[in-house]
Amino acid sequence: IFSLSRSHEAVRLLFEIHVMAREGMVRNPFWLSSKTFEFLCLLCTDTIPGNEAGEGSSLGARAGDYIRKHYMNPIGISDAAAFLKVSQSHLSREFYRETGIKAIDYLTRARLDKAVDLLTATEKTIEETAVECGFANANYFGKVFKKHMDMTPAQFREYVRREGYSKMQI
Repeated sequence: IFSLSRSHEAVRLLFEIHVMAREGMVRNPFWLSSKTFEFLCLLCTDTIPGNEAGEGSSLGARAGDYIRKHYMNPIGISDAAAFLKVSQSHLSREFYRETGIKAIDYLTRARLDKAVDLLTATEKTIEETAVECGFANANYFGKVFKKHMDMTPAQFREYVRREGYSKMQI
């Protein structure tokens, strides 16, 4: 058991979700799913309660913070490693040791979570969605999306419109 201050990013996010749900503003289950994942990531990567992946935080926490803040840019793990002044292999090893997932998978998941939000809640084109989520182009975005979701972004958007979220498994 650990305590978090009310100003902690995870606590603020939880309150934001609660207020939106209480006011009936949460109608998109994909949005809620991505916010829940974001909340859990904030709890898992922040090893020092109240510290927002600052100087005293673990390398994995600081890398996770960097990824969450920059996933929408065309970055790679090498960029996070350069920012943190460590080698890419060291960062990858430590991130996996601390979180149990590969740093590149964490980056991809952050991008795909945002893509799911945009595809279900906006009318942005696939190209606009790809760029906003940090993918180099719509073609690469489509390949990554299909690999993880078993359908193209356009098929996913159509499926959600037709069937709704309750039948979709991510």
